[in-house]
Amino acid sequence: MDHREQLEKARGLLAREDYREAAKIYQDILKKEPKHTIALQGMGLIALGVENIEAGEDYLQRSLTQNPNQFAVWLKLGYACNRLRKPEKATQAFRNAVKLEPGKSLGYLKLGSALLVTGERDEAIKALKKAFLIDHESPQALRLVSSTVAIPPGGPLVREAIKRLEAPGVSAFVKANLNYGIAYAYEKAGEDKKFIACLKEANRLQKEDAPEWRPVFERNFRVLQEIFTEQSFEVTVDESFRQYSPIFIVGMPRSGTTLTEQIITSHPEVFGADEVDYMTMFIVNGVAVMTKEPYLDGINKVTKEQLEQLSHSYQQRMQKIAPGYQYITDKYLSNFLSIGLIKKIMPWSKVIALWRHPMDNALSIYRNYFLALLPFCYDLEDMGRYYHIYREMMNLWDRVLPGFVCHVKYEDLVNNFDSEARRIIDFCGLPWDDACLEPDKNKRSVMTLSQDQVRQPIYKSSIGKWKRFEQDLAPFRKVIEGYGYKVE
Repeated sequence: MDHREQLEKARGLLAREDYREAAKIYQDILKKEPKHTIALQGMGLIALGVENIEAGEDYLQRSLTQNPNQFAVWLKLGYACNRLRKPEKATQAFRNAVKLEPGKSLGYLKLGSALLVTGERDEAIKALKKAFLIDHESPQALRLVSSTVAIPPGGPLVREAIKRLEAPGVSAFVKANLNYGIAYAYEKAGEDKKFIACLKEANRLQKEDAPEWRPVFERNFRVLQEIFTEQSFEVTVDESFRQYSPIFIVGMPRSGTTLTEQIITSHPEVFGADEVDYMTMFIVNGVAVMTKEPYLDGINKVTKEQLEQLSHSYQQRMQKIAPGYQYITDKYLSNFLSIGLIKKIMPWSKVIALWRHPMDNALSIYRNYFLALLPFCYDLEDMGRYYHIYREMMNLWDRVLPGFVCHVKYEDLVNNFDSEARRIIDFCGLPWDDACLEPDKNKRSVMTLSQDQVRQPIYKSSIGKWKRFEQDLAPFRKVIEGYGYKVE
């Protein structure tokens, strides 16, 4: 049966993100032809677009079963599997894409990135180098290679990157990624001045496209300080609704949160879900839907029955990621804003907050590439303002929820590893297991920037590194000292 007109219309609707109307067309086709490859593919893309990742995976897999020769669909399936914490299946999807189109860099970029997640470093580097050299479409590959292994500043990869930077019409995105890649080569070679110069240029380029964050974020911060008091927790969900034991890990980016999660998930009873944005995506938004008011206006008006519904929703979603586990970590850093909500819907939760010397923390953030979700990372003054908000929010939770949060200093963790690891595991309510003393041997997939570092034995070389770049970090220091924080 010929569905060309319908498919063309559906494609246009999909491009405009009119998912409802596009779905009607695809579903109509599937009623007549349940195995229609393009309609299944379209439904998969719609499911991903509305964040129904499980359905997206199913539709895309069914489309590929009918026709496995779909490069873009293999890439989308890999993306879905990554979101669902299925790293091995994601890696295989990207391998299939590379086999179909060995001349396209994007397949190798996705494959290399997936292999870094699963800890297959050597194969990852080979794939990423190939991605960078095949064409000009994957500048991220150089950044990933150079951040993972040392490449010589005078070598072929850096020479090629400099050549591309000098070409006309290069986008800010490409320039930023190339500058990060070159910066890391200089850093590992000990050429600090060239390292920081490339880093400043990369961050300048990133900031150009970063969304404005301060007005809304600072307003929400002020409102949260006003609406959460000790009386806010007179109504919470009962222990009888407990389905598992959540462990939330919060902190500034690059403050030791991944190492902490690696320690905890070395315990055989714990599953590491990495960074899961369910608390914001479903629970915070759920409050707004239930109360028909914005979250900050509605949070203290939610009934106990509604809190129970939210608790059940979050726990069910997390247990789909890790069926059979009684302890699951969630390392979504922005959850520090939602600790009051966490206490209301799952008062049995454990929350661990990481701290690091602010100057070392600032340097580590500034030297890394972050997505648009963290726009403050590209400007040292903005970073100082965000640091202040994090500290003040944690002070609030300590005031209104004394003892609910366990505070861990990164420097104490690496200098007194045995005692700090035992303190963390004890706080989580877990029996001690010696595997927690060897987080570098933890074979779980790690999807954050620290995926390579946490697979190394505990090291102290990053402590005090900021002193080499004290002048360059002066804007951050000026802001936090203006808030009254001392730098020692």
